[in-house]
Amino acid sequence: TLEAARAIGKEYGKSARTILIEAGLTMKATQKESLWNQHQMWFAATCPPPKGASGAAWKVKQRAHYKAHPHGDPQHASVWKEILENWDRAVAGSTEDLTSRSAAGLMMAVHDAFTKSAAYWHRTHGIHIAGVAIFPGDEEAGRQASGLFAGSDMVKALINSHQLDIKRWLDELTTILKCILYYL
Repeated sequence: TLEAARAIGKEYGKSARTILIEAGLTMKATQKESLWNQHQMWFAATCPPPKGASGAAWKVKQRAHYKAHPHGDPQHASVWKEILENWDRAVAGSTEDLTSRSAAGLMMAVHDAFTKSAAYWHRTHGIHIAGVAIFPGDEEAGRQASGLFAGSDMVKALINSHQLDIKRWLDELTTILKCILYYL
């Protein structure tokens, strides 16, 4: 499997590890709390790449900004204050003040992460996993991106064939969760 991943990675300019992660055969490590990762998260939120722009060119721009604004330099203290506040909000998990695009992006990232994780466990251990991701905020785009996820084709087919009104069910679950959180 590793040799096949290396061959595919060589063909597409990716590492064998990246190929194995995308195939659901290994898990991706979570991001560390490094200054670089904090800057990346902030830069993506404040300077998203324009539509049709090259991802590589955008990453070069992000790296140049990072190098031009060193952490600890008093000249760039206000930028780093904003970067660290952005990180703290992200780590705290607040969905308040999210833009429509950010809310939808957050939910899509959640779906992607859990689907890949569920697929990994199914492919490596035969465990069937399904779940639900519910956006707790008021942003409509985040709520619309709420939904079910699964890691195996069999569970996906079961979800898709079941005659539930998923939207109504998710709305009810969201209301219940908001009520419970309100009274805590």
